[in-house]
Amino acid sequence: NDGVDSGDRGTGGDRGTGVARGTGLDARWQPHHGGGLPAPFAVTGVRLAPDVAMIFPTGDAGMLNTSVAPTVHGGYELMLGNIGLEGGGMVRYTYWSIPGDTANAAWTLETHAYARAALHISRVAIHAGASAGLDTNRVHIADLAMSKTATGFGMNLESGIEVAAT
Repeated sequence: NDGVDSGDRGTGGDRGTGVARGTGLDARWQPHHGGGLPAPFAVTGVRLAPDVAMIFPTGDAGMLNTSVAPTVHGGYELMLGNIGLEGGGMVRYTYWSIPGDTANAAWTLETHAYARAALHISRVAIHAGASAGLDTNRVHIADLAMSKTATGFGMNLESGIEVAAT
């Protein structure tokens, strides 16, 4: 005996808190996935996720209709068992529908940093997070032949469900 507890090293056996894989310099320890949940399909790495968001206007924009907005998130996700922690940048374009009005237009372009946490169960991820950054708003009023652009701070709360299709 060389004084090292070899236990089940090299056999891939379970030590109760994780799984030992390999021997010597190539040995590594892999934690169990928590709570008996199926292992996540996702792995730690870079993310690029185009999606469509439902936007519910509030505050000064509360009189506008709910809109559908194309969005792109790009960042990095760290997987800790079934939990993913993600951060990066987000771009979203929202065209606002003004009730009963087809001549006037309003849109918002959001360029934000975002952070979110996700619970990954096999191919499904349930996430919640927030983003903050620069909003560019443009309004065109046809009767006055006038357009106005303004920029300011924007913040969003987000949640959703993603399904890995591949």
